[in-house]
Amino acid sequence: PAGIQTMKFVSETAGFNFDSVTFTKVSDECGAAVELPGTVEAEDYDTCGEGVSYHDTSSGNNGGVYRDDDVDIEASTPSGYNVGWIESGEWLEYTVNVTTAGTYCIGVRYASLSSGGNYHIEFNGINVTGNTSVGATGGWQSWTTNYQTGVCLPAGVQKMRIVFDSAGVNI
Repeated sequence: PAGIQTMKFVSETAGFNFDSVTFTKVSDECGAAVELPGTVEAEDYDTCGEGVSYHDTSSGNNGGVYRDDDVDIEASTPSGYNVGWIESGEWLEYTVNVTTAGTYCIGVRYASLSSGGNYHIEFNGINVTGNTSVGATGGWQSWTTNYQTGVCLPAGVQKMRIVFDSAGVNI
C-alpha cells in the first residue's frame, strides 16, 4: 500500500545484535514556520523537546519564565525574553520558511558580560555562517547585533539551528 516502506537490517559484523530501532518524527508539528526574511525570536525554538528541538546541558529553566523545559529563558530588557546561561555544545532549532532564494544578511542580537562567545548557524544541517566569534558587551542585558552578510539560502521550509560553540553569551 501507498506510504508503507520496508527496511532491512543486515549485520556486517559477527556477533552483532540489536533489540530495537527507534524512529523519531521531526516535522512542522514541532513549531509553526517563521517567515524569512523576518525575525526569529530566540525563545520561540521548536517544541519537540531535548535532542530534537534543542539541547541544553543543565536541567530546568534557570530563568524560570516563558517555557517549562530545560532551556534557560529569562525576562529581557527593554522587553520580552532572551535565552541565557548558554554553555558550549548547546543548540536551538527553529522551523523557518525562506520565501525567496537569495543572499541574506543574518543579524544575531546578543549580550555578554565580559568574555563573549562563539556560535554558528545551520540550515538543514549545513553550517552557513562558519564559526562566529563575538565580544563582550559589558553586561548580560547590554545588547548589540552581530551581522553576517553573504549567506546564500534556498527557498522553502527548512530547519535553522543556532549552535553554541562556546559559553559566554545571551541571545
